[in-house]
Amino acid sequence: MAKPVSIEVWNPNGKYRVVSTKPMPGTRWINLLIEQDCRVEICTQKKTILSVEDIIALIGDRCDGVIGQLTEDWGETLFSALSRAGGKAFSNMAVGYNNVDVNAANKYGVAVGNTPGVLTETTAELAASLSVAAARRIVEADEFMRAGRYDGWLPHLFVGNLLKGQTVGVIGAGRIGSAYARMMVEGFKMNLIYFDLYQATRLEKFVTAYGAFLKANGEQPVTWKRASSMDEVLREADVISLHPVLDKTTYHLINKERLATMKKEAILVNCSRGPVVDEVALVAHLKENPMFRVGLDVFEDEPFMKPGLANMKNAIVVPHIASASKWTREGMATLAALNVLGKIKGYPVWSDPNRVEPFLNENAPPPAASPSIVNAKALGLAVSKLFPLSSLFFFRYPAGYAGRSMADYLLLPEVEDPPDAGRKSPRIASIDVFRGLCVFVSSILSPSLFTLAAAMIFPVVRHGSSLSVGYIMARISVSDFIFAGNVLSIVS
Repeated sequence: MAKPVSIEVWNPNGKYRVVSTKPMPGTRWINLLIEQDCRVEICTQKKTILSVEDIIALIGDRCDGVIGQLTEDWGETLFSALSRAGGKAFSNMAVGYNNVDVNAANKYGVAVGNTPGVLTETTAELAASLSVAAARRIVEADEFMRAGRYDGWLPHLFVGNLLKGQTVGVIGAGRIGSAYARMMVEGFKMNLIYFDLYQATRLEKFVTAYGAFLKANGEQPVTWKRASSMDEVLREADVISLHPVLDKTTYHLINKERLATMKKEAILVNCSRGPVVDEVALVAHLKENPMFRVGLDVFEDEPFMKPGLANMKNAIVVPHIASASKWTREGMATLAALNVLGKIKGYPVWSDPNRVEPFLNENAPPPAASPSIVNAKALGLAVSKLFPLSSLFFFRYPAGYAGRSMADYLLLPEVEDPPDAGRKSPRIASIDVFRGLCVFVSSILSPSLFTLAAAMIFPVVRHGSSLSVGYIMARISVSDFIFAGNVLSIVS
């Protein structure tokens, strides 16, 4: 059995043992685990990808949870080993979990976490960057300069494509696809065509509003179109970005036949999953169509590329770095750690894994919940209905509390009130008891009703004030009151 070369241990006397198969960015995730009495062991072995045997050795005889990586094969063998060691949770430090046999996890009662909601903008940014780099042939020009081949300006030197006025196509207009579309439409004044099984209403409204803005300023307005088929997008778009999920229906979604339907000078970008593209067919298409360009962040047989791809000048290839911004990677580490911690502590599962901002606020304790457990329903785990009240713009927080959830504010042990209060808010005797009460109340009320209840209880809990409409109204702005009336009318 393989043994890790070295392990870094934090809080060696901790009650719970949590293992990370790789060092992860930042230290907040470590501190959050330590604060909850966890012994944290981080494998510092230099191997890029750990074998199943390596991970079994890491798990050992007693392990409460593991934080792993997308490159690891989590199936029957590993979940069996984790279960024997008393493990309750595993979390990928990734939004995807194609490396995880969820059915095997269900069999052994292990919660499987992932990290959505934190990668949207950074992944969309890389897709946009690859689009621009391919259109303007930036990588080719950079290599040309570094080789010392530049003798002076020439009219035909690295002529690329102007994006303004062209059409950007999006396959899969979910969070990332819509964010990418927004960047390309607003940033480069491109028209949009997209294909998705579900209508992207918010994206359509955005493009419509931006088009009206351009028209009002005397410019050509941008347009949008929801295609009836993916092939329609491939035929009409000048730049196409892929954002589908990976399953049996999307394997080799882009194949020889579909590549042939695209424009000769089209640009194809893939920051989703490698197997969505038939890489062998892509290499052949690049050879036959030198003006066709591609930007790839993921690969079919990652970390390897199909023969010939690395030699193609009309291909930009980067090593799976779509999420590689400091804020995002540290956020992913935090969410993965809290997924494991939440299951160990018996917390409920966060109701909306795509809205994880309360977990990432470094100035407040995270909610008592697992941010995202993909098999929560299969395991029968409770779901919390606590969510950021600020998302409804119902209550205007006192100065210094912007961005915190209602639960965050209520659960702070002791905080300074705004300067005009002249005193501290009372300390809550038992944070765990109060947190549990919040979870219980939220479980029996709908989100809308819980929001209203929380807003009414808020001054009583934090300020010891009597519950009166006059007091509450004194703390809510006119605009908030109007919105509250709208909410009340909907609820009633």
